[in-house]
Amino acid sequence: MILVPGIERVSKVAVIGAGIAGACVAYSLRNRGISVTVFDADDGTAASANPTALIAPRLPRERVPMGRVMAAAYLHAVPFYEALAADSADIWAGQRGTLTLARNDDEAERQQRALKAFDWPDKVMRAVTAAEASDILGVSVAHPGLWFPTAGTLKPPRVTQHLLRGIDITRARVAALEALTTDYDAVVLAAGTGVLDLLAPDTLPMRANRGQLTYIRDMVDAPNVAVTYGGYMTPAVTLPDDVVGHVLGATYARHGEVPAADWNRLRDDDHATMLETLNAYLPGMDDAMVIGGRTALRATVRDYLPIVGKLSDGVWTLTGLGSRGFLTAPLMADVLADQMTGAACPLEADLMAAIAPGRFRST
Repeated sequence: MILVPGIERVSKVAVIGAGIAGACVAYSLRNRGISVTVFDADDGTAASANPTALIAPRLPRERVPMGRVMAAAYLHAVPFYEALAADSADIWAGQRGTLTLARNDDEAERQQRALKAFDWPDKVMRAVTAAEASDILGVSVAHPGLWFPTAGTLKPPRVTQHLLRGIDITRARVAALEALTTDYDAVVLAAGTGVLDLLAPDTLPMRANRGQLTYIRDMVDAPNVAVTYGGYMTPAVTLPDDVVGHVLGATYARHGEVPAADWNRLRDDDHATMLETLNAYLPGMDDAMVIGGRTALRATVRDYLPIVGKLSDGVWTLTGLGSRGFLTAPLMADVLADQMTGAACPLEADLMAAIAPGRFRST
């Protein structure tokens, strides 16, 4: 049991959601000696069930709050996942490292300014020429970029399974918070847009965005590591049904931009868009063959920052991670666990305010 002066007693917590947000929260709380039960309906529509997830930041030109949050999340995520891997978790897919191509002059300028603004050592991030980028990828490219040697591609199901190892999981949909608040000291809402079903209307300005992944067959002349270029391509990974191939990602569509009938099914137009973007930046991929794909829903917020913190007495949340769930969840879960137990949080005060649920009031 954790008891800090001025902080609610927290010894037994219910976490709603078993995706990466809920799994990280449960893991962080359990490591603090708190009893955790996870509730999840397991409907398979969330992005945490994707076969791959890229860990690499997209840093802005200046040290604005969003960029600082993403930078802190990345520097936290890499050792977090390395520790999981050292604990016999088979979570990395393919070779480590991610190359972000500067696909135009504006992107090249943004990358150069980000290098100066964040001033990370070369072992974390460095600029590379087109020739160096080609050497890293093992295929010829015409653009320079940023190389993140310790980034990489994760296997999401393996990650969440490892994080939830030994934690009680109830496979059921929670219809009302009242069903849990009497039995637990605190409830954490970490089920993406599913948290909206448990809150009063307009409590959080969050929406579901549709993303589609494209799977292509394994290619001899494909990149050795993950590469981003507006879209992204993973190295060779094991896809569903034990097929080896590559993942191309990802589309980004709001409600209304895609017909309702297509929300949960694969669209040929989206596959074509992924292939067109791939061929524009990685020559030699013309014969890529689509072998499948997956759609998933992302919980997104208008300012593109997570929502982390207390909603009301005994009710907390970690949601709104968008397409950066595996990048941001480890740090955000620790921040939330620190708040719940009265520990010192690792983020500066202005960044805590930037991710707090209360930031949307009167806006």
